[in-house]
Amino acid sequence: MDDGATELFIRNKHRYKSVVLELLNAEIPNTYKAQASFLFGELLLDDPEIHEKIEDISVNHPNKQIRCFWFDVLDGRFEHELIAGSESGKFAAYVVKDKGSRCE
Repeated sequence: MDDGATELFIRNKHRYKSVVLELLNAEIPNTYKAQASFLFGELLLDDPEIHEKIEDISVNHPNKQIRCFWFDVLDGRFEHELIAGSESGKFAAYVVKDKGSRCE
């Protein structure tokens, strides 16, 4: 999702909260429902109800892939590291640093 779409989604998150809560009920990881829940759930992680549901999923979901995805998100597995331009020292991009999973 590009920055504009992400900004629009976050600005209107109150409209999408119930949809995201339903998406989080996905049982099978390779379905559209599960994949959408991974994307949109992370964007609404600051919402207390969504956060609580994701915490529960990260411990109790029967599917390991879904459970570990959310465990890793909450555990801070992926870190966005700033890369500066070599000449100017100004922002160039982010690289995602994988600190490894502790999910079992």
